[in-house]
Amino acid sequence: KAVIRVAYTDDFHEDAKNSTVVHRHLDQLMPWFERHSHVIAVVQAGFIGKWGEWWGSDYFGTSNHTEFQMQERFNVAAKL
Repeated sequence: KAVIRVAYTDDFHEDAKNSTVVHRHLDQLMPWFERHSHVIAVVQAGFIGKWGEWWGSDYFGTSNHTEFQMQERFNVAAKL
């Protein structure tokens, strides 16, 4: 079975521009995830951070997150 992690780049220079982009992509991908659930072991949180690791993000913050950044992160996690 597959382990899925969505990332926006394979280098250090880009990540999700804002939560609207992430939510739009989740809306697009969720039907695919559901259709292929028989071969997917887990969908990792991903989407946030340079490699989907939830750390180094220009929009969602890197450390000392603001309340807004934390809420944005929670909103992405809840959608998964």
